[in-house]
Amino acid sequence: MGNGAYFFIEDRDAAKWWSSCIKDQGKKAVLSVDIQIDESDLLDLDSMGGSKEFMDFYNDLKDAPFQFKFTEEEQDFIHKHPKEKNHVIWSKILELYMQLNPYRACCRTFEVNVNKFKIEEIGFYAQERQLNIKDQQLIDFDRIELMNV
Repeated sequence: MGNGAYFFIEDRDAAKWWSSCIKDQGKKAVLSVDIQIDESDLLDLDSMGGSKEFMDFYNDLKDAPFQFKFTEEEQDFIHKHPKEKNHVIWSKILELYMQLNPYRACCRTFEVNVNKFKIEEIGFYAQERQLNIKDQQLIDFDRIELMNV
């Protein structure tokens, strides 16, 4: 979802799992904090209104005569993970949209490719909901809790 501070919404287990996946062998931790966001400050890509608004922007953009330029870091990532190129492009489009609009945060649900609990057998799919804070003034740094992983 572009640049910003990422949080899992109401899912400490997902945050702990993500932290444990980082290859650095140092100590791992998860930050937890309650964040209050006015509805007008949040682009909710799970809602019909938010996803339509973003898709309208995307449809206008795809007809425009320009191309994204990738940073060296993005090029390296795409080279190592070619199947993720669309995700990188999607993130760049969302980043542009957020810069052009007054949103201070964005949220979206992602499907998780883990069948750890075998819930797909009964028609459920693991998901995680992420919040990307663009404006760090939304974060009350005095109330952040640190959880060791």
